[in-house]
Amino acid sequence: MTRFRVYSSCWDRSIAGWPLLGNQPLFHFVAHESMVHCMAHTTDGALLFTGAEDGDIKQWDMGANVEGTRFEGNHGAAVQGLCCTDDWLFSCSDDTAVMAWSVASGSLLGTYTEGHQGPVYSIKVLGTDTVLTSSWDHTIRLWGIQEGGGLERGVVLSEHADSVYVLLPASNNSFFSGSEDNTIKLWSRWHADQPFACVHTFVGHTSRVVSLAVSSDLVVLYSGSDDATIRSWHIESGTCFQLQSAHEHGVMALCLLPEDEQLISGGMDEKILCWDLQQAQRQSLYGGKDAAEQRETENEMLRKRITQMCAEMKQDKEEAQTHRWQHEQLAAKAERRADEAERALDLCRQELLEVKFKYQRDTTELKKQLAT
Repeated sequence: MTRFRVYSSCWDRSIAGWPLLGNQPLFHFVAHESMVHCMAHTTDGALLFTGAEDGDIKQWDMGANVEGTRFEGNHGAAVQGLCCTDDWLFSCSDDTAVMAWSVASGSLLGTYTEGHQGPVYSIKVLGTDTVLTSSWDHTIRLWGIQEGGGLERGVVLSEHADSVYVLLPASNNSFFSGSEDNTIKLWSRWHADQPFACVHTFVGHTSRVVSLAVSSDLVVLYSGSDDATIRSWHIESGTCFQLQSAHEHGVMALCLLPEDEQLISGGMDEKILCWDLQQAQRQSLYGGKDAAEQRETENEMLRKRITQMCAEMKQDKEEAQTHRWQHEQLAAKAERRADEAERALDLCRQELLEVKFKYQRDTTELKKQLAT
């Protein structure tokens, strides 16, 4: 988001720009040859950067809505994250690499492949001298920004129990992280020369956390999840004081508008919603539905879920009956085999007695013959 626009990207390869008020896009066009995963913009909003599934990164002149400087080379897999300063652009990818680029020339300043052991999902600038990255390998890594835009590998934070999908700087000395382990962690340090430590873990989502936003006064944290909900957290106490549900699938993006009065959410359901935080109401920015239609949609989803649960219960009951019948059959078969074994054992005992009797008789007869 810039001062005047909200930017969005989509699986259909397009990007769009929206006014802060109104639901008609200022522009909407196909930007890449594959799905657009991420975006970043310069402080003044003059340049927009986009990263795509095919590994390409593009720069766009927002004054004319045309492609600007081309970047030399690209990632070997999907670009998952972008962040920038006025001079440098940083990118991360499924190919495990982090790259640094010159904004002015588009030239590649460095490729860093020894930071993570799997896809890198998020990258953010912290303060003026640090870059944060998070990965499939459950870790967060700090990188120092060197003179000229290169990166120096720093410490690793590894308190999450699963992949870390999203990072959100809160100040020069604190940031948030959201993970596949369904939690959000707040990391902080007292001074720039001290290490970061996890000072709180926010627990409540029932699926991975993939988007975060924080109020300008650092009082409220907003989180979006694959569980299709947005949670509002009081940061100091760590309590969730509001649960909002309107998207039908994962909430992939969140951003706050100026004055923190409205929250924008983007979902896998192809909807962008604008939430009035003062009145806890929402209105459609793009692709939304009016209240009556939304309630009917939610009711229909509930009916489908109940029908699905009934079908699953019926299937479970039938499977249980089948298993019971199979167990009864196995028990009866085992009992028959036990009876057959007992009869065979009785027969063996009888044959043994006959052999013993014959042996005794033959022995007696032999002794008589030897005596004569």
